[in-house]
Amino acid sequence: SPFPPVQRPGGTLYPSQCNNMFIFPGLGLAVSVCKASQVSDAMLYAASVAVSKSASAEDRATGRIFPQVRDIRRVSLEVACAVI
Repeated sequence: SPFPPVQRPGGTLYPSQCNNMFIFPGLGLAVSVCKASQVSDAMLYAASVAVSKSASAEDRATGRIFPQVRDIRRVSLEVACAVI
């Protein structure tokens, strides 16, 4: 995210982006691999669930709800596998 962390009572929150960084790379990979002609709501839902499960316990403990950018390749693969 282009925004700095936000200090709040009880901890620090880290702004992030989801769709452009985590959903679309994996979704695009899945669509390419399985040669889908359309992207269904079920595919988008599967991608969203995969991203939500990909944040580590460490990420959550530090106030993140999405994985860190350094994990983009792993997350993209997990999203693609979930969509297929």
